[in-house]
This record gives sequence, structure tokens and C-alpha cells, in this order.
Amino acid sequence: MQVNPNRGSPDLSEMSKLTATSEQILRQHGGPILAIAFAGMYPPGSEGNECAAEMVAYVRSALSTTNTAAMLFDLRNLDYTWGDAIGGLAVALMEKNASFRPLAIVAVGPTARALEPLLSRRFVFGFAGAKMFDNVPDAVSHLERVLKAGGE
Repeated sequence: MQVNPNRGSPDLSEMSKLTATSEQILRQHGGPILAIAFAGMYPPGSEGNECAAEMVAYVRSALSTTNTAAMLFDLRNLDYTWGDAIGGLAVALMEKNASFRPLAIVAVGPTARALEPLLSRRFVFGFAGAKMFDNVPDAVSHLERVLKAGGE
């Protein structure tokens, strides 16, 4: 993976199906809220495992260059239908003490409907405390409240 010098984040240009960008959208006392946007086609089921692994690698690389307090995954331009390997995005946010950095997901349409079951407590996004929104401002407001309350 290459690093984009303008953003300090890895570049997924070698991926044929997905693109990714990252941006620090709000600075908090404990570090920035980092927004990572994934776009493109995420293959269904186990065919998406390679894409999920690339997405997780991107997240880990971005985390290694920032002191991120919270994460926002913008999936509005991701065509996702099913597959649980995408839950690795939440696992990448696990801290050493087994807690998770605060996490919000922004998704709409079929992608949001497909992700919804993964937000239950039985799946990793739900276990990690992720919440889903249909717009970035609401997701950022949620993350601000969570950080103010102490990271729940």
C-alpha cells in the first residue's frame, strides 16, 4: 500500500473494486475524529473477503499515523450487499484493553439495509458500539457526544 502524501493515508489505487480517502474532520482533546470513505463495489459473501482485508489494512495504516479519538466510516458510495468480513473494520478499532474507539457509520439505501443486521449486539459492529446514520453531520454529533461522555 502506498501513502498519499497530501493526506498522510494509504492509497488503495491498486484495488480494482474500491477506493478510499481519509480526512480528520474534527479535532477533540483526545485526538481527531477521522473520517474514512470507501467507495465502489464490495463483492458479496466470501468474495468480499479480499476487499475487507484491504479496507482493514487501510484503516490500520491511517490509525498508525494519527492519534484518532473516534472513527467515522462513510459508506454512502459503497455498493455492499452482504458478507461479514466487513466487520473487520470494527476489529481494527479495538484498543489494547479490549474496548473500542467510538465508531459511527454513514450509509444509505441498499448498503444501509444490508449493514443493519451487523449492528446488532451479536455481530462485531454492534458489539463495538457502532451506530449508523444517513448523513455525516448526525454521525459527527453522535461521536462528539460519545467522546464528551467518556467514550461509551
